[in-house]
Amino acid sequence: MAYDLAIHGAVVVTPNGRREASVYIAGKQIAEVTTDRHEASREIDATGLVLLPGLIDGHVHFMDPAETDREDFITGSSAAAVGGVTTVIEHTHALPMRETSELRDKAAYLVNRSLVDFGLAAHVWPDRIEGLPALWRAGASYFKVFTCTTHGVPGLTNAGLDRAFRAIAGLDALTLVHCEDESMTAAAEAIIRDAGRDDGALLGEWRSRDAELVAVNSVGMLARLTGVRAIVAHASHPAVVDLVENPSLAGGRSANRDLPAIPVSRRGRSTGARRLQKVHAAGSFTERRRTVGNVAPDCGRTG
Repeated sequence: MAYDLAIHGAVVVTPNGRREASVYIAGKQIAEVTTDRHEASREIDATGLVLLPGLIDGHVHFMDPAETDREDFITGSSAAAVGGVTTVIEHTHALPMRETSELRDKAAYLVNRSLVDFGLAAHVWPDRIEGLPALWRAGASYFKVFTCTTHGVPGLTNAGLDRAFRAIAGLDALTLVHCEDESMTAAAEAIIRDAGRDDGALLGEWRSRDAELVAVNSVGMLARLTGVRAIVAHASHPAVVDLVENPSLAGGRSANRDLPAIPVSRRGRSTGARRLQKVHAAGSFTERRRTVGNVAPDCGRTG
């Protein structure tokens, strides 16, 4: 087979590691990554460079349709394409995906509005956990869960997390969890409001590291008890990453002691991935990721 483009000599980074290889393009798609040499209409010598073919950003907020004054899918996916990202997984809190009809309506709306392939995440609502299987079958890429009420999305108690995690684990699905302990953030907010504060330093006291650590500890334990595959969203402190990777730091024991080391997931990308599965129109895909263990931190995002 003759290819349209071949890129030779680069160090290619994939979920399986890094190696020097050639990347072949046919039409507008990556057709092959191999050490074998094939004919191509055009060749690029990328010796000494690093190549990430088909980069996936698994945690974006494009606010479309909803608060498009902040960003829409056209501008957001354009920025992704410029940065070498070929697939994004999006969820917006302004228009949460709670029902299959909402997911399908948004997918239909976004046809011809994305410059890259995309998937859509669904939100977990405390009173709609029984609907998660239908959302998964409809093509949700993963389930976003909050442990504290944020952006109008209600937080789940530990009992709610247990129910949701068991439902998600039964689907062999993935969940991305926003971890902040609601009782601690609420107590801190009351103190700040009583003091009449509006300074920029209040954020660290309100949404504190300790509130995150407490929630991560609970989420990690529940993930291990239920077997759900979970990613801790936008870990904000090295201590959070340390706790996820070594639960014994909190005085507990992991139920999965024999699993390989749990990988760190930076900016929403795990070190392992399933095949992308097409769920509706061309240019829109669902990414269903796997981590080596069942909990990993996602560093560097908000929301």
